[in-house]
Amino acid sequence: MKGQERLTEYERDSIRAHLKHYMSAHPARAPLYIRALDWSDRAFGQSGTGAFGYTRFAGAALVLVLFAGAGTSYVAQTALPGQALYGVKVNINEKVAGAFATTPVEKAEYAAELTARRLEEAEVLAASNQLTPEVSSEIQARIDETAADFNGSVAVLAESENGIDVAEDVQLDLEATLSAHANVLAALTETVPETKVALEPIISSVETHVATARSARSRPVTVTLSFGAAPAEAVDNEPARAAATKKQEDAQAALGRVRTLASEADASSSVQISQRTLEVEVAAQEGEGYLNTGEYDKAEDSFDRAIRAATQTQVETNIMLELQKILPAFPIEVEATNTVEVDGVSEIGDVLGTTTKEQKGRRNDR
Repeated sequence: MKGQERLTEYERDSIRAHLKHYMSAHPARAPLYIRALDWSDRAFGQSGTGAFGYTRFAGAALVLVLFAGAGTSYVAQTALPGQALYGVKVNINEKVAGAFATTPVEKAEYAAELTARRLEEAEVLAASNQLTPEVSSEIQARIDETAADFNGSVAVLAESENGIDVAEDVQLDLEATLSAHANVLAALTETVPETKVALEPIISSVETHVATARSARSRPVTVTLSFGAAPAEAVDNEPARAAATKKQEDAQAALGRVRTLASEADASSSVQISQRTLEVEVAAQEGEGYLNTGEYDKAEDSFDRAIRAATQTQVETNIMLELQKILPAFPIEVEATNTVEVDGVSEIGDVLGTTTKEQKGRRNDR
């Protein structure tokens, strides 16, 4: 019996042959993250700067995501400061996404997105009464970091050809978004008074950024047609007219969005949103009046005000609806848009889009 339990020489040779055949058909491969890293080095090893440099970083960051695990990376998207996976969210996920923003406008928009994301995290923690002064300080530091990134991208954008108006647009959007968050944060200090001490530094920082972004967008008013200007001079104002007309289209689109929001709102918020809709309508009509009289700078300012009010209404309402899932007693009250006065600037504020204002002045001087 024992002899029958052992393999014969023929059986051993047969098994060995099958193993060799399988190994030949299925050679061993390095782990996926090692192969991805090798590919990244081969593809971009000689391109350490420019777009290739960003792509190389993106490839390396992607390796980290693969190494950490796609599931872990996905779950980390909802992590909050103080939670175990928050480091994966900010140091891996967001770095990977940021590496694909290569143009100044893409970088500015992504920095603004991260700023809003940090504020949303603070709001969720505050609504849950889990925001501590220590976590608040961490969030504020990250906001300052993304604000600095935004500043740098806006400065580069404003220096580029035809980049001044685009820079103003991203500043306008950030201003409206931050204004909405400032109102939400202020409401949270009333609804959850235990978080007031932790929220106050963040609120102060946000208000400073709003004020300085608004100041940076201010443009000197230029006279477009005066003292019987000749037709040739009128032709020179065609770019200004075209820019104001484009703003008019954007303002009308924004008005349509806020009207839709008002029609879909429930009874608890429809009155406040309707009041904001009226504000958007008035600003848009004012802009159309200036456009018809050839006062293009004033027209742009009015259209900007309409766009800002509409954007702020959308952002503010969406945030409050989300927070009501955590804190049902949280009110939906859309505050007036002009809550922040332009009366002072900080170091971060000085950088926020200052170049745009200077460049606009140079353009009007030409």
